[in-house]
Amino acid sequence: MHCDSKQHGQLRPSYTLIEIMLAFSVLVAMLAIVWPPLTRMYVDFTLDEAVADVQTRLGQARFHALDESIAYQFRFEPDGQNYLVIPYETEAGGEDESAASSQFKYAQKLKEGLTFKLPENSPTESESIDADFLAGLSNSNELESVAWSRPVMFYADGTAEDARFLIEDSHQQAIQFEVRGLTGSVSIAPHNAEGNE
Repeated sequence: MHCDSKQHGQLRPSYTLIEIMLAFSVLVAMLAIVWPPLTRMYVDFTLDEAVADVQTRLGQARFHALDESIAYQFRFEPDGQNYLVIPYETEAGGEDESAASSQFKYAQKLKEGLTFKLPENSPTESESIDADFLAGLSNSNELESVAWSRPVMFYADGTAEDARFLIEDSHQQAIQFEVRGLTGSVSIAPHNAEGNE
C-alpha cells in the first residue's frame, strides 16, 4: 500500500504551457479590472493627506500669530509643490535674537503629482522671500529661488487676510482652501473644473 501511494505521487500530472498561459491571462485580466480603482484610491489618499497637512499649517500660522503677537504668513508655490509658514516680520539683528530663533518656521513639499493652483482670475504675480526669513529652515538655499505666492496673512488679533487657493492632483481633481479674513478660519471644499464649488 505504501508503494501504491508513492506511485500515485509519481503519476501526478504537471501543468501544460496552455494551462499556465490561461492562468496568467486570468491574473492579468483581474489586475486590469482592479488596478485603476486602486490607483484612484492612492491618488485620493495622497490628496487628502496633503489637504490635511496644509490645513494644519494654516491653523498653526494663526495660532502662532495669536500666541506670539506678531503676524505670520503662509506661502505656496503656484504650479509647484513648496509651501511654508514663517513670521511676517523678522527680528534678526534686533535686540532679542533668541526670540527670532525660537519663532515657528515650517517648510514642506507636496507629494509627486500634486500642485498648488491659484483660482481663475487671480493675480498671478510671484515674489521671492528674503534669506533672513528663511534662516533656520533646512532647505533655505533651495527655497530662496522659489517664485512664491502673495502671503496669506494671519494677524495677532486673530484676523487674517481673505485668500483662496487650490491643491490639484494629476487627474485635475482639486480641493479649494478659503481663508476668511474676519475670523481667520479656514474652510475646504471640492473644486470642479468649471470653477464652481
